[in-house]
Amino acid sequence: MSKKYSRWDDEREGSETTPEVILKVLGEESPESIYFTDLNEALIGIVRQQYRTLALYSWEKCIDVFMKRDGMTYEEAEEYMGFNTEGAWLGEYTPVILHESELCIPKSVSFKKKRGNLSAPPP
Repeated sequence: MSKKYSRWDDEREGSETTPEVILKVLGEESPESIYFTDLNEALIGIVRQQYRTLALYSWEKCIDVFMKRDGMTYEEAEEYMGFNTEGAWLGEYTPVILHESELCIPKSVSFKKKRGNLSAPPP
């Protein structure tokens, strides 16, 4: 099975993944992708789902942006985020929100540095 070539691999190779790099890759690979222009600080990557490439945002970083930039309390930012950002359905290219605090990865799974592939030792 051949791997689909991706600009993501070229852009990430040897450099830090920044919102600018992520937006560049999204624009080239999936111009239909939707992203939140006021939350670039919280943009952490991309997600591939079937034929779509989607923007990936950090819930925690979004909360931080709303608190620092807009002067919201944690509770206000959480409510705003849940209703206006995460709760917004913008079509099939709606960005994905990752709750890092709820992320569960088994210890047997490790992330390889190159190309971000997952690997697990044989059972």
